Amino acid sequence: MTTIPYEEVDYLNEARERVTYQFQDKDIFDRYLQLLIKEQDNLQKMFKDMLQLRYVDTAFGGTLDVIGNIVGQERTPLPGELFGVEGFVIPDDETYRLLIKAKIIKNNTDSTPESVIYGVEFVLGVDGVTIQEGKDASYIVYVPRYLSDLEKYLITGVVTDYYTYTP
Repeated sequence: MTTIPYEEVDYLNEARERVTYQFQDKDIFDRYLQLLIKEQDNLQKMFKDMLQLRYVDTAFGGTLDVIGNIVGQERTPLPGELFGVEGFVIPDDETYRLLIKAKIIKNNTDSTPESVIYGVEFVLGVDGVTIQEGKDASYIVYVPRYLSDLEKYLITGVVTDYYTYTP
């Protein structure tokens, strides 16, 4: 899972370095600085969360639901046989994340071999996917690991046939 980099600033140390000689080593003034900087640190944490926790790979819960709604993938129950149970299952965050990624690719693909390879690699989080074009506009996608039932379900809307192999 990748994280968007964010450089945090230690505002309290920065403020302490700017204190004039008159107020250095004064406990009351230092507590005053801590009081002033506390809200700045809170804002910094909020900005970091806004940047990092609203990305499809790091979002969770309600934030992930918002991302899903934006791309047109609601958190709806899935057939239980994908998970080895009967009935229907509401996807957890990790499963829902895969559904969102699949929907993003479906919304943006131009169906060229390169975009199909990119889409399968993006959704499954693997490298080394290859494609073999066949006759009659068909193709076979080779994925370098075994796929779960859910992963097979996700790519069958895009890929007509696939094989798994171990490199």
